Formats: sequence, structure tokens, C-alpha cells
Amino acid sequence: MSLNRRQFVASTAATAALASLSRTAWTASSADPDVIVIGAGLSGLEAAVTLEENGLKVRVLEGRQRVGGRVYTLFDLPGHPEVGGNSIANAYGRCLAAAEKYGIEVVNVMPRLMANRAGQELFLGGEHIPLKDWPTHRRNPFTADMKKLPPWAWADAMFKQHMPFRDLQNWYDEAHAQYDISIHEFLASKGATDAMIRLGYDTNIAYGTTAYDVSLLQQAFSDHWQNVNRGAIMAFSRDGPLGLVLAQKFGKTDTEVTSLTVWCRGLNGLYIDRFNVEDAKRMIIAEFERLRPASKGLLKVGAVHSWTTDPFSAGDWAIFHPGQVRELRAAIAQPHQRLFFCGEHTSIGSRGMEGAFESAERVSLEVLGAI
Repeated sequence: MSLNRRQFVASTAATAALASLSRTAWTASSADPDVIVIGAGLSGLEAAVTLEENGLKVRVLEGRQRVGGRVYTLFDLPGHPEVGGNSIANAYGRCLAAAEKYGIEVVNVMPRLMANRAGQELFLGGEHIPLKDWPTHRRNPFTADMKKLPPWAWADAMFKQHMPFRDLQNWYDEAHAQYDISIHEFLASKGATDAMIRLGYDTNIAYGTTAYDVSLLQQAFSDHWQNVNRGAIMAFSRDGPLGLVLAQKFGKTDTEVTSLTVWCRGLNGLYIDRFNVEDAKRMIIAEFERLRPASKGLLKVGAVHSWTTDPFSAGDWAIFHPGQVRELRAAIAQPHQRLFFCGEHTSIGSRGMEGAFESAERVSLEVLGAI
């Protein structure tokens, strides 16, 4: 239940990948803990703190040489780019409350994201297509008014127009079980061709690998979460190995670009993961230079991280395949004897980091009720 993605952070000022953090030696207390938390990601850490604040002795076990799970900051690179959780939006209430509780500064990055924005750009098969030319372009597979939309807006428009139910917040309700079908099946039933789906949904896919392995109910959940976080900034889109390229602006001024982050997702991610790291670096740089000749010789890959090949993650997003919302969603969060389960994949109202906090909140109450 995960999405494949490999991220590349390219920087003109950094030449080496992030070094592994050294493991800190420690001695466990002689007293037996009341609770053992497995995993020091956001959900595990928040659950551990909550249980400890309620008087329990807690021990946290983590397999990595760092804490944070899929929150992973590259402190050795300019601007400290993220390869996991990138930002929080207005509906991340639990995240914002945690930041205030622990004295973490919250910075509004919207001015930097909006400063000097040149807009989104489209590349298909190495061809740069100005968006003004897209509605009549020979490679545009869409029909009627949909031809006016850039590829990355097509699927969203289809879901808004044809979603068979509007109660998106309760996407997991048994009343919607009949819609636990693949995105491909749903879009095809609305007249979409394979060419439309490949370009409008599978290219730079947000969840899953292709439209065949994502449930429509998962899409409803994602749509709901995006709606409550209106105002998110989209990166410009490219077709090819680069996937999505985001300009990171965390320098001394709002317009200084400190690095570029490349997200290789879906089939792109699987393809890149077939190569060793050095070959993958060369491939990404070569593709960028081919599309942007002016960048030739100016970029170096500062760091690479694949969530798919990360043995502790096996992917970066929790998703439900067709049929799994009906068969699996409720079961994965059910306690089993003395075992209790949390994590973003068990949340029902939030995604990402906020979903991790939501699940920690639930599991803490379950554990406290059982002790």
C-alpha cells in the first residue's frame, strides 16, 4: 500500500549526499516499560509522548539510525530541503499545535513560493509545449472543453464532474463500498480513453503506480484532504524521468533558489530504482540539461533518497488498492490482544503528517483505556 518515489535534490553549491547520522548509544532503564512503541516516526513519537505524559513508562524502538520516519531533512544541503514531509497547510491543526507545544518556529513560506513564479511548464517526450498552444496541439488526447486543460488538471476536473458521491469526508462509509473500484475503471466508464488516463492521471501520479492500482475511494479521501487545504502550491510538471521539479527557495531572500527537488513517482520511480545511485544521478542531470540546455554543467546531485528501496518504509504514501477500502481499511487499525496500531495508513480524516498525528491520538486513547 505505498507509492514509489525517488527524490533527487540538485544544488550548485553541494556535491555530496547526506551522511548517515551516527547511532547514539544508550542504556535502557532497569524498570520494565508499561508500553513499547515500535517505530520513531511522527505517529510513534507522538503516541510515546502522550502516553508518558499520562504517567506510563514508555520505551521506543527504532530500526533506523535516525528518528522522524518519513520526515527527513537534509541539513547538509543549502536551504535544508526535505525529502519526506515538505510543509504543513491550514488544516494541519495537530501539527501546528505540536509545534507550539514543543517551541518549534512555524515559518510562512507562501511569500517565497509565490515570489517570481514563472508559472507551470509542460514537456512531453522532450518537447516543450507552451500552454497557450496545448488546446490545439497534436499530442492533446482530451476532448471538448477538456482540451483547454493542462494535463495535470484533467483528472481533477473529471473527478469533480463525475464523482458519484459528494460526502467525501466519509469516503470509508459502507454506503460507498460499490465505488471501491480502480481509478482506471471509473474514468473509462466516463468515456476516458487509455491515452487520456495515461497522460492525465498516470503521468507524475500522486498515489500508486498507475490508475489500475488506486481505489476511487482513496481518490475521494485525497480530494477531501486537498479541499480542506485549499491554497496549496503546485509545482510545474514535466513528462519523462524527471517527473516533477520543484524550485526550493530557502535562501536569504524570497527569490533565491537554493536547490531543485526532483520527484520521480509511479512508473518513473520504479524505472529509476532499477539503476545504481551514480547511474541514476547521471540520468537525472542529463535529462535536465536536455530539457534546459542553459543548465548544462551548472548542476550537481546533492542527495538521493528512494522511499521504495528504504527497507523501513517500502514507499512514501499509504494508499488503498481497489477493494482494500472495503476489505482492509477498518481491520488495519483494530487492536489485536496487546498490540495496538497507528500510522498514517490508519487515519480516516487526514493525510500525511497530520494523519500520523491523528492516528497517534486514537491509539493513545486505546492504550490508556486498556491499561
